[in-house]
Amino acid sequence: MRDMSRIIATAAVLLTVVGCRTFSPTPMDEVGFKQRADSQTEAGVTASVVVLTAEEAKAVFDCKLYKKKIQPVWIEITNGTEEDMLFMPRSVDPDYFAPLEVAQKTSWRWSKKANLEKRRFFYENNMPFLIPPGETVSGFVFANRSKGVRWVLVEVFSRSRAVYVEFVHE
Repeated sequence: MRDMSRIIATAAVLLTVVGCRTFSPTPMDEVGFKQRADSQTEAGVTASVVVLTAEEAKAVFDCKLYKKKIQPVWIEITNGTEEDMLFMPRSVDPDYFAPLEVAQKTSWRWSKKANLEKRRFFYENNMPFLIPPGETVSGFVFANRSKGVRWVLVEVFSRSRAVYVEFVHE
């Protein structure tokens, strides 16, 4: 009987600890990945790209994305044209993951509050589609993990033009 009481007490403590998991991403400026950005300008559009390492991704998103075979690619685009431009995330990876899909794949079983915070964070840090004239936008595309070299194509379109900027990351 005494052993059963210990087992129940241990289980209660474990459930409490697991259920109290918090979502604690490191602020992006503290991670420092943006300092490694490669930038190029084509036809009035400037694109900057960084493929996060496994360690950077763990710090930024507070979960092991590489273990789930997800590779976050940070993109910043400055629209120096007079037209609205649209970013196409499929250019980075035709089978990219939507931010809420990534949050679901990395959710914690016993922490609904932390999972809600995680979903909000992934959604808010997703790369926007619309880039208004004269504006700069940035965010993440969640690509399938690529071992070794990663080729990144940033495609943006307007009514009158298409702009393609290519990067190769090791």
